[in-house]
Amino acid sequence: MVLADIPPVPAKFDLFHDLAGIVDDAEKQTIRTLQEQLFEQARVPLVVVTVRNMREYDPQSPSIESFARRWFDTWGIGSQGKNDGILILVSSGDRKARIELGADWGGRFDPFCRRVMDEEMVPRFKEGRY
Repeated sequence: MVLADIPPVPAKFDLFHDLAGIVDDAEKQTIRTLQEQLFEQARVPLVVVTVRNMREYDPQSPSIESFARRWFDTWGIGSQGKNDGILILVSSGDRKARIELGADWGGRFDPFCRRVMDEEMVPRFKEGRY
């Protein structure tokens, strides 16, 4: 297996990147619709990335937290002048996920993100529905 670094920001910045190939077409459309609505209503980019495993991008196999932060920073997610973007990163092979918020969110949405993970994402992941 060839190890890769976090890919550069795509030339045409798309908000959805299923690098693990785990999301079907109907789910992709649902995600893209939600991303568009959030951006139109609040001007907040919500980037969704799936990978097979973190080691493909970092041989040190970091924690999901540091991996998501590195991806967020590498891609510069958020509007210019504000650090208000959101990254949802799923590593299917590692069975880990992270909702990474830009610094402008502060810690005020951490409990909400934890609830989304615990009540929505993790139960679906346990069913194999990434």
